[in-house]
Amino acid sequence: MTTRGSTINIQDSVFRSVIREFEAKTGGQLFGPVSSGCKREFYCLNPRNWVWIEEWQDEAGTRRQRKTRYVVLDDRIVKTTDGESYRLVGVDEAKNLLKAAAKYQTAIRARLYLPILNTFDL
Repeated sequence: MTTRGSTINIQDSVFRSVIREFEAKTGGQLFGPVSSGCKREFYCLNPRNWVWIEEWQDEAGTRRQRKTRYVVLDDRIVKTTDGESYRLVGVDEAKNLLKAAAKYQTAIRARLYLPILNTFDL
C-alpha cells in the first residue's frame, strides 16, 4: 500500500533521476561527439562536487569505465579516480574544470531550465 506522501516521494525521485540523467548526458557532449559504443557523462552533484565518467570498450572487447570525482574546496580542488585516494589537482586541470563547469551550467540552463521556464507566464 502506498500513501499519497510516498507516491509523491517516488515521483520526486523519478523526476530527479531523469533530470540528473539529462544533465549528465548533456555535460558529456560538451567536449565533442561521443564515439559509438562509448559513454561520457559530466555533471554536478552540488556546487562543490563534480563527476566525470567515461565508458568504452578496449581492444580485447572488455567494457571499461573511469569515474573521476572532483571536490572544490575553499583553497584547492582535489579529485579521486575509480575510488583511489584523493589527490590535489594541478593549476591547469583546475582551470579546465572551472571552464568545463561554466560551459556545463550555460548548456544546462539553455537546454533544460529555460525551456521549462518559458512554458510559464511569468
